[in-house]
Amino acid sequence: MRTKYINLLSLVFGICAFSLFFTPQSYAVGVLTYRIFEIGIVLVSISITLLYFLCYKLDKQWLFFSSFYVFFYFTSSILSQSDGSIYAYIFGTAKGIGFITLVRFLFNYNKKIMLLAFCCAGCMMCFFHFISIFRYFNVVGGMRHGYIPYAYGSTLPTTQNWYFLTYDNESIFYFLPLICALIIYGLVYSKYALYVAVIYAALIGFSYIAKGAATATVAFLCFVILAALFLLLYKHKSITISCNLASIIGIAGSVALILGIGSGLFSRIAILLGKDPTFTGRSYIWSNSIKYICESPFWGNGIEQTTTIIAKLNQNHCHNIILQILYTGGIFALIFFILGIFSTSDKNKNALSSIVSAAVLAFFIAASLDWYPSIPVPFIIFYLFPYCSNNK
Repeated sequence: MRTKYINLLSLVFGICAFSLFFTPQSYAVGVLTYRIFEIGIVLVSISITLLYFLCYKLDKQWLFFSSFYVFFYFTSSILSQSDGSIYAYIFGTAKGIGFITLVRFLFNYNKKIMLLAFCCAGCMMCFFHFISIFRYFNVVGGMRHGYIPYAYGSTLPTTQNWYFLTYDNESIFYFLPLICALIIYGLVYSKYALYVAVIYAALIGFSYIAKGAATATVAFLCFVILAALFLLLYKHKSITISCNLASIIGIAGSVALILGIGSGLFSRIAILLGKDPTFTGRSYIWSNSIKYICESPFWGNGIEQTTTIIAKLNQNHCHNIILQILYTGGIFALIFFILGIFSTSDKNKNALSSIVSAAVLAFFIAASLDWYPSIPVPFIIFYLFPYCSNNK
């Protein structure tokens, strides 16, 4: 009885804690509620990290991913003397480490509770996101319709659809790990989670296509297609795609995309197909990003004011995971990020691991065109591989 009570409390805590990291935007819930979410994230991050230190031995993946966040947000900003606020450095670091630690702590305590808590929290927060989509379905710009602040006091008409959690393309970094987690929970513990995964996947696909979210649509379709392909390879050829192989392909693809667009090769192909040769401005953004990366290659440029980034890149981020890590955190941050990925426990080669590997590759596809370090949720994908064993 006592164990059941403790497990129930742990599940409730996990749901509440994970919900904080599915952070709604301030325009959706108001500044006060948004600040409450931020305070909650800091409190959870500090408390769960202390508990993790006291209860468990630190593992190398936690060390690598935590070091990545330290270098990306804090160390780089201090060494480069960036003009961002000290609050942004500390909060970004705490949020990233807090999420990784929450996943690791609950997994060590009871891995079924960890996965269930994440699925419940994700379904709840994404449900609110769906409500906002259908509430503002015919409104251009969604919840931020009209003119929005840009830089130096100027405003621009919104060209994207903004909803409860974020705008359409960025939401893939919430939905992809959630769908993958639901599938794994459904296959390992309860088939009802599969029904939820199908419903949410249908809603996600419909919203992306209806709203013309190109990057998110491509990434989500790639996940579905790759999962089916990897499962066929495993079933008929006994070939499994490991996490390391999927990560290598993803990182290599991201670099190849930079080189292809930067060299003009893909631009010429785009012209032949009647498409935008700049890939919606990415060729300009990436060339500027590389310029500033070369000026500070080891510790990057740190967390900067939005106006500073826009003045440098003509955009508020690099639109590519490799460039963003190098631009903000430098080579050291990239090294720790890669080490964290390749320290993933992926010893089980089966159908379940093939699905998770498809999610890893889909993540890199999305992150090669858009990536937001302020959303640590996708990191849970790398912690799903242990669920692929026969040990529940």
